[in-house]
Amino acid sequence: MSTREKIIELLETHELSEETMKKIYDYVCFVIAEAEKAKRNAEYIAKIDKAAAQFEAGKGQIHELIEVEDDDLKE
Repeated sequence: MSTREKIIELLETHELSEETMKKIYDYVCFVIAEAEKAKRNAEYIAKIDKAAAQFEAGKGQIHELIEVEDDDLKE
């Protein structure tokens, strides 16, 4: 059972108005999304740190960056 499913189950077992339940659910979804984003950012920073350490140790390589337009990313 996913975290969201557990939260829905917990909310449904309490006598709360639908409006209150929706607000709680929306907030929890926001918090989960932010936590997932923070995890991805931490993983990305770890990769950057690893690459920097390799480069400093003489094992890294410089790659040419490929520039893309923002519209290309939306597709």
